[in-house]
This record gives sequence, C-alpha cells and structure tokens, in this order.
Amino acid sequence: TGGPRIALVGHLDVVRTEHDKPPRVDGDVVYGPGAADMKSGLAVMIDLLEHHYARFSKAVDLTYVFYAREEGPFAENELGPVLDADPELKDVELAVCLEPSDNKLSLGASGSIHAKIVFEGRTAHSARPWQGENAIHKAGAFLTELDALGPREVTIDGLLYRSVFSVTMASGGRGRNIVPDRFELNLNHRFSPDRTIAEAQKDIVRLVGGRAEIEWLDLSPAAP
Repeated sequence: TGGPRIALVGHLDVVRTEHDKPPRVDGDVVYGPGAADMKSGLAVMIDLLEHHYARFSKAVDLTYVFYAREEGPFAENELGPVLDADPELKDVELAVCLEPSDNKLSLGASGSIHAKIVFEGRTAHSARPWQGENAIHKAGAFLTELDALGPREVTIDGLLYRSVFSVTMASGGRGRNIVPDRFELNLNHRFSPDRTIAEAQKDIVRLVGGRAEIEWLDLSPAAP
C-alpha cells in the first residue's frame, strides 16, 4: 500500500495455572488459564483479521504473527524461527504484541534469569538435630533478606522499569523426622535494560554471598 508496515504479534501458549472454578464467562469477564495472557490478544487479532481486515489493509501493510513457546525457556521460544523463516518481517516498522495491558502500551522488556540456589547441610535424626546441619534453616537469612528487598527502579528514555527478585519454587527434605541436608530454591530475577545478563548474574551472586551454590537455568536478555 505504501503505508507503514505493521505487525500484530501473539503467542499461542499459556501458563497452566490453577483456578477456583472451571473456565467461564461471568458478566463481561472471562476467567480461565491464559484468558489474559494471552488468549484475549489472540481473539482481538483474529477478530480484526476476520471482520476488519479490508478497512485496515487500505492504509497499512498488516502482518499477523502467531508463535509458540513464549512462556518456556528463552532458548526454546519459537518467535526466532518464525522471524528467520519470513524475511519480510525484518522490514516491519512497528510491531505490537497484544499482551494484557489494560489498553496501555508497555515499551521495552525486562530481562529474566532463573537460577537454582542450593543450600547444603548434613542429615541427622530430628531428635538430635545438633548432629546435623539443617539446609532449610541455612536458607532462612537469605529468604529474609529477599523479603526485605524492594524493587530497584530506574528510568530509561522516560520509561520506568523495576528490577525484582522472587523465589518461585522450593524443595527439600527427606522425611518428617530427618534433618534435611539439601534445600533448593528457584530464584527468578527480572532486571531492567540498563543491565546485561552478565551484570544481572553478578547481582545474584552478590545477593547469595557464597552461602549456597548457584546453577543458571534460563537466561533471557532485557531490551529497551
């Protein structure tokens, strides 16, 4: 058309969360896994394509991009292969991903690191805990420090980003009368675009402070 080249983008997968009731429509609200992130955006894209494409196509060159595995590990995200398979997408001037946003545009993207934090102890009978070293107890100070951390805020190009640390999973223990010798945490760090992955990793290392082993699980860069 000679107009701007625009892409509307949406991922097909969802996080399989648990809800208190089956998926349902209650008034004008849809409840269920993935209803917001991002089946609502996909529904908008499909509705535009089926019912309004002729109106938009007179003014812009509009491309719809649907891809898989956004919610999984960064290395398995299938947007990259989609972009590689369609050279024309490299000429898009504006791409909008219809993630949930209350009709507000969010510009830029925080990076994400998942790291396994492993506290090691020594097993013993819980009747004689002084003979062992409780790995779960060893994590207590670290968890308390995490809980006290507020978001690190930074403004880049007029946009506010918040860097945060969250423990999202924990596992440990051999039995209810055994002092645990191993305690594993999944630490998720979301970091602003003023940090590289390497710098964000150093922030985690400083936070752990040598008290536990760190295993890097998933490294996703930030973007302005």
